Amino acid sequence: MTTDRDTLVSGSISISSVSVIAPGAMKVRCAVNGSWRLNGGLTIEPSGVVTATGGDLEIGSSFNPVHGFSSAGTLSVGSSTVRVLDADASAAGTVTMEGGHIFANGLTFSPGGGLSGFGGLSTPVTINPGVVVSPSGSGLMFNGPVVCAGGEFTGTRVLFAAGGDFSGHGLVTCKVESEEEASINASETLVLGSNSVGGAVILNGSLHVGSARVELRSDTAARLGVRTTIEGGTLLGPEDNPRSVTEFGFPPTTRTVFDAVPIELGGVRCAERLWCH
Repeated sequence: MTTDRDTLVSGSISISSVSVIAPGAMKVRCAVNGSWRLNGGLTIEPSGVVTATGGDLEIGSSFNPVHGFSSAGTLSVGSSTVRVLDADASAAGTVTMEGGHIFANGLTFSPGGGLSGFGGLSTPVTINPGVVVSPSGSGLMFNGPVVCAGGEFTGTRVLFAAGGDFSGHGLVTCKVESEEEASINASETLVLGSNSVGGAVILNGSLHVGSARVELRSDTAARLGVRTTIEGGTLLGPEDNPRSVTEFGFPPTTRTVFDAVPIELGGVRCAERLWCH
């Protein structure tokens, strides 16, 4: 390994259960593996890979006003717990997970980066246009608010847990679930679920269509949660399943049956399993 002040320039390093003190900001341009705690700002450059192995990882600084944490490289969480410290939201680069959990003050994914694997995220997450989120295995669980500005989710499953509200638009073409405390709020066209997956949409929380267009895809019924609201928008359901949404707009254009209560449409409420005209 070659170092230049606080910069890891080349080579690789393995660290086990130690604290690293960086008086300035450490820049990673190589592979760093292990379980460690960094007392100082951290920047992972495009060639850098930080991998949590053999224990937990705490990186960055909540007190560095300029460089708490920033990544244009790869953060491999694996099955570990990783705490990212920053005074505000951090550029996330590429994050991979294999059953672990990540805590942060905010992670922003931009083109060239992405999120993949399975595990939990307890942090606000922003998905920018051109970013692909690829859950695998048991999927990704979001315990913090998710803002999607046109990104794409494709893979196995995403769960928006309590505190994990979803806002925005884009393609979420995998199994989508939400807990009762989590709401899904569409701003523009939003696709939820996949026609090739059984029970691909299971919403226990609220769905707010607003004036947007929301399409629910599943090869079986799409389940709506505790409250669904439409204010001039359109809600489309699986085409081959008459027990879920077929088409609903304002005013309604087709007869539609719902499996959840209540549906609110410009002041009109449709009770459980009643036809709405």
